[in-house]
Amino acid sequence: MFENLSYKTKFRALIVIACMLSVAAYRRSFYPLFQVVEEHHALSEKVREITQRTEGKRDLDKKLSLLDRLIGKQDVVPDQVQQDIISFVTQHASGRISVNKLAPVHAIQEGRYRIFSYQVELTGSFNDLLRLSYEFEKSFTDSKIVSMQFFVTRKNERVEALHLTIIFQNYENNPA
Repeated sequence: MFENLSYKTKFRALIVIACMLSVAAYRRSFYPLFQVVEEHHALSEKVREITQRTEGKRDLDKKLSLLDRLIGKQDVVPDQVQQDIISFVTQHASGRISVNKLAPVHAIQEGRYRIFSYQVELTGSFNDLLRLSYEFEKSFTDSKIVSMQFFVTRKNERVEALHLTIIFQNYENNPA
């Protein structure tokens, strides 16, 4: 059958068959491969974006926990915080420290924030009061100290008592 054809015709038929085979190979193998490679690049880009967002979320969570440590916990009941302050004093203070005065909880609305203030006046020796204030600063997480004031009261010109007034505050975001 092919003996009658010239080499030139056989060569052209071979080129046509090679073109048809290359088109068939492209459609069967290479075209899906190129689609998979493009999809891989698109998915890799999405994975990169997601990891960047989760890293941003982790950074935001770290910053939020740092702020919670700085300004005290949020979403706490004010009366419960005051009870926790008294409980903390009884647990961490020696027997020589006593609660002299406990002011009621003071709440104020400032812009988008609610601020709760707690004031307690303690009586005792300087070292004990200083040690207790350090424990408050280090370990008490419900609220944070914003002010401390030492002062001395005298009775009958001889008896002296050292007092420490501590003011705690909590800040809460008030969605308006």
